[in-house]
Amino acid sequence: MYDPPGVGGTGVVYVLAFGDRPGLYGLPKNPRIPLTVTILKNVIKPLGSILMVGGLLGALFHFIRYGRNEAPGMRASESQRTEPQPNHRDAP
Repeated sequence: MYDPPGVGGTGVVYVLAFGDRPGLYGLPKNPRIPLTVTILKNVIKPLGSILMVGGLLGALFHFIRYGRNEAPGMRASESQRTEPQPNHRDAP
């Protein structure tokens, strides 16, 4: 079985007739994980998760602090209307 050490898990497992010679099958003898993949998995992905959670918390705190954004002078009954409003650009 071709599962070299140091790769940190195998996404695809190959069963080779000559497991001691992976070069016969076009596979690298000493595979390594590219630096870009390591940076992506260990730096960029956690940073993106932290930023996404921060954005969601920021939106939640903004909603709690300021509430819904409504136009000035709009009554509650007007904001509940479901019929479409004419667009001023569509007028003749």
